[in-house]
Amino acid sequence: MTISDESPPLEVRSAKSDALGPKSILRVGAWNVRTMFETSKTAQVINEMKRYRLDILGISECRWIGSGRLTTNDGSLILYSGHESTHSHGVAIILSREKARTLMEWEPISERIVKARFDSKYCKLTIIQCYAPTNDAEADVKDDWY
Repeated sequence: MTISDESPPLEVRSAKSDALGPKSILRVGAWNVRTMFETSKTAQVINEMKRYRLDILGISECRWIGSGRLTTNDGSLILYSGHESTHSHGVAIILSREKARTLMEWEPISERIVKARFDSKYCKLTIIQCYAPTNDAEADVKDDWY
């Protein structure tokens, strides 16, 4: 389903696109998927993303280890940031093939935050996907988050 790209998180592209132009429609969503660490769960999420015609989708609780980027068979791009050793927490941003061309840079900040920056001829856009601790979490975990 996915192919791993071994490239640094920060990418700079000089070609500007009008994919984020004033007359283009940008559909953005944010889902808590509970886990993407199951067989075929990634394909299911991408199929639902296409069904809703989303261009950019923020994912909470993907539960993947480490950080990186994956390109799926259909050209979608997944930028993810997770815990270094356990399958807990984790965030991701999934981009359609068209919007992936406007990706200027991205940064995995922690297992709870990932940032992506997009560029076009008309504007720049920064998207931050985060996954905050719930009220049931310990006080020091919440303090570290804030």
